[in-house]
Amino acid sequence: MSHATVVQTNIYPCKGLPGISTPTRGLDIDTLVGVIGDRNYAFSRKPMEQVAWQPKKKFFACVNEAACAAATVPSEAWTEDSLDEAFRITPRLVQSVVIKNNFLAQGHLIDTKGAFNMADDEKPYVSILNLESVRRLGKYMGCEVDPHRFRMNVWVEGLRPFEELGW
Repeated sequence: MSHATVVQTNIYPCKGLPGISTPTRGLDIDTLVGVIGDRNYAFSRKPMEQVAWQPKKKFFACVNEAACAAATVPSEAWTEDSLDEAFRITPRLVQSVVIKNNFLAQGHLIDTKGAFNMADDEKPYVSILNLESVRRLGKYMGCEVDPHRFRMNVWVEGLRPFEELGW
């Protein structure tokens, strides 16, 4: 196995929206939740009677909503400094994202209150991105692939392409 070096850590406070690089804070991990503060919020397509983990088709996300992939977050609002110590975002921040993008106004904000993450699986996890795999994919496709597209928590260098698939 190669030696991997972590080059970037990220959280995605709201499912389907851009993330925040956390170079000075790193990531806080909980064995029951996964990455603390990651995907604690989501915009559901319909009202939910009970806040519970649901599959991504129930939410606005990049896979089912082009506007999410193109979304931007006000630079003054979405930074490490805009989060509290528990990596929680404020209602004002959520409102500024909705207004700036004008595409989630009809969505219903879900707040897990940190009890679980609205990640792609019910089980807690930390996602790892091998940047060499991303470069190899780009070479295969004949274009540059932006690693942000994969929305992974930890970016690593130093591995062979796709070595992580054997972990």
